[in-house]
Amino acid sequence: MPLSGGAAARDAALPVARIPEAPAPAGGGKDGEVERVRRTARDFEGIFLRMLLDRMLPDDGGGLFGGGPAAGIVRGMFVDGIGANLAERRALGIADLIERNLMREPAPPAGRPVEPAAGTPVERTA
Repeated sequence: MPLSGGAAARDAALPVARIPEAPAPAGGGKDGEVERVRRTARDFEGIFLRMLLDRMLPDDGGGLFGGGPAAGIVRGMFVDGIGANLAERRALGIADLIERNLMREPAPPAGRPVEPAAGTPVERTA
């Protein structure tokens, strides 16, 4: 497979499983906000996967990437490509967890007292 072709060649070489879109949160969130949360969650999973793969692959001068002067560049391109593909597939489920947490109802505004949950001990100050 030729190395040229950019993202189109990479996408053709590594098929991506499409996951059905999650329904919009209750209360009708804005489409732009939902898309921004999804993209942020996916990007975070991609960064995590790249860091994980970078630590997993050996740094020695042999093996998969050879020992030449460009081995580090090829290794970095490999880590970026695999990490991006796995993040697009949401392989670890980290993006799903982040998305669910970010789509929860926001915290009450500052200055508004928050009622403690039932059974929670409350320290009273004078």
